[in-house]
Amino acid sequence: MSQFSEWQPIATFSDLPSAELARGRLEAAGIDSQIDHRGSVGIFGAGFSGTTGRGFALLVQTGDVEASRVALDLPEKRAT
Repeated sequence: MSQFSEWQPIATFSDLPSAELARGRLEAAGIDSQIDHRGSVGIFGAGFSGTTGRGFALLVQTGDVEASRVALDLPEKRAT
């Protein structure tokens, strides 16, 4: 178990299979993650795990954000 306690979204996917693939890449890199499924009823109903209007947020612990961006080949987060 990691020492970090806060979870932060690092990416949002329009469908569950894409989110699961990204989660698998993080797992292979040794990074704990979870997918936020709240409000994720698919556009074709509750039994459909495809595209949603809200999307699926991929969450990682605060201390793993940079390593996760590297593992997923995401661009650097710009300061606002």
